[in-house]
Amino acid sequence: MKVMYWILLLIVVFCALPMHAGEATALPAGGRLLSAAIPTLRSAAERASSSTVAVEGLPFAQALRISVRQAGQPWDVEGKMPVPVALTTGETLLIKLWLRAVRTRAESGDVTIGVNLQKAGPDWYKPFSQGVSANRDWREVLLPFTIDRDFPAAGAELALHLGDREQELELGGVELWSFGTTLKPAQLPRMRITWAGMEPDAPWRAEAEARIERLRKGDLAVRVLDAAGKPVAGAAVRVRQLRHAFPFGTAATAGRIMGTQPDDETYRRHLRELFNAVVLENDLKWGAWAGEWGPRHGRAQTLAALGWLREHDYLVRGHVLVWPSWRNLPKLAQALKADPAALRQAILARIDDAAGATAGLAQHWDVLNEPFDNHDVMDLCGREVMVEWFTRARERLPADCRLFINDYGIVAAGGATDTPHQRHYAETIRFLLDQGAPLEGIGVQSHFGGQPTPPVTALAILDRFADFKLPIVVTEFDINTQDEDYQAAYTRDYLTLCFSHPAISGFLMWGFWEGAHWMPQAAMLRKDWSEKPNLAVWRELVLRRWWTDLTVHTDADGVARVRGFKGAYSVEAGGRTTTTTIGDQPVNIALQR
Repeated sequence: MKVMYWILLLIVVFCALPMHAGEATALPAGGRLLSAAIPTLRSAAERASSSTVAVEGLPFAQALRISVRQAGQPWDVEGKMPVPVALTTGETLLIKLWLRAVRTRAESGDVTIGVNLQKAGPDWYKPFSQGVSANRDWREVLLPFTIDRDFPAAGAELALHLGDREQELELGGVELWSFGTTLKPAQLPRMRITWAGMEPDAPWRAEAEARIERLRKGDLAVRVLDAAGKPVAGAAVRVRQLRHAFPFGTAATAGRIMGTQPDDETYRRHLRELFNAVVLENDLKWGAWAGEWGPRHGRAQTLAALGWLREHDYLVRGHVLVWPSWRNLPKLAQALKADPAALRQAILARIDDAAGATAGLAQHWDVLNEPFDNHDVMDLCGREVMVEWFTRARERLPADCRLFINDYGIVAAGGATDTPHQRHYAETIRFLLDQGAPLEGIGVQSHFGGQPTPPVTALAILDRFADFKLPIVVTEFDINTQDEDYQAAYTRDYLTLCFSHPAISGFLMWGFWEGAHWMPQAAMLRKDWSEKPNLAVWRELVLRRWWTDLTVHTDADGVARVRGFKGAYSVEAGGRTTTTTIGDQPVNIALQR
């Protein structure tokens, strides 16, 4: 597995070399051009401007030059191109464009854009999304994929997002092709996704392994005695890990946990095999809890699922007490827009209700979710209400239930290290702590697309938030891409980097099965339960490389010494078996034959 992984990385690096200017790639026969135009810029005037420029030596005569002067969300500055024809589920499409940098503040010299095929209106569902970069030389970008739903004529659009950093770039030759169902994406030319530090000998790898050895392992000494109480030299001692101390988890659904269909039992089996921590993806959100989301969600089913998780000894994360925007609040709260005092009381009652019902069933709770772009309640009632929510949650939940803030776009920020989103998160955390809020943990969601954050950059971002001296949990990791090789390789790198960081105290996937996943292509198991390469990586790391199961022999003093990954263990020697836990402090046990 290791050899194949490094071969894969070398292939990816080779295939990712940029094309020389003017050297266009020939597409296979049978393709149909659906749309080709210079995208229309959509942006506030103070943020960005555009102009048309002439180019030579390329398959197109004009390019769009876009200057982003004020960074914000990626979609705050976007180039749009409508898709005038209908698209069909399972259809293979290819996006083709050319890109080059004019001016950038990035140390790499690259400009970066997000390339999306999306619904042409709310909710802007994206069957394809990938980030691409280029330097001052023109780079041809080829992105094949299949779509997972139908779109009517003019119901989809190509959207190029570039508003998350100050940069100036040129793009042209933008085309969308269809190859029907006769060719698959793997049969088409493509631009491979790369990132700094993906090399087999990248220095960060050895540094991460050294941190893992130091931080994630503990010492166990087993003394074997004979019937007379004397030490036994040369005795075989098997030390077998039963459970990780570190939470390796996933989002799950209460309906699947409590379901009675064959897929539900398979779902539970994989849940038990692969994970020791769970967050209910939607069931504890206010609207679902209040019965507004229909029969697939409900309080009784949710509490039953939490009970099942407790019986099976999972660490459980509650998600989420307050998601403070009108679009994410239930109707009963939206109805109080004109009455701030009543809204505040309704939110406190929500905290009381959820905390009281789940006391003892959850070890973490996300008190506040995504405040960067979910702030309607703060706008109406003042920032101080955030402190009020944490204080109320602390009063109502057991002392051993840790209270978190949670947000996206922090590490998964396209390699950027000082975005408005990152700054806002740090400022919000500082505000809460300065105001005395009992904030006890930081969640970084980590939803990636086709623009991975280099490991060294991710390390720097985590270091920045580790300065708050609070535990950090990766709460919602996934990689939304059809490129399964990239998905597996970057899962390996990001999981390794996070497990090595001293502030990281948990790592949760945001779902694992395609049949119950918000982004089906990001799953680890396909709909038919066949395993994807990213699951093979998870197994290799979590259940093999970072798992201790070995037999050692006692020395002349009758002592066998083991350095193992922290967690619960079974220890067997001379026909006797006991259990113990390897943790931060050395453990000494004795077994008498």
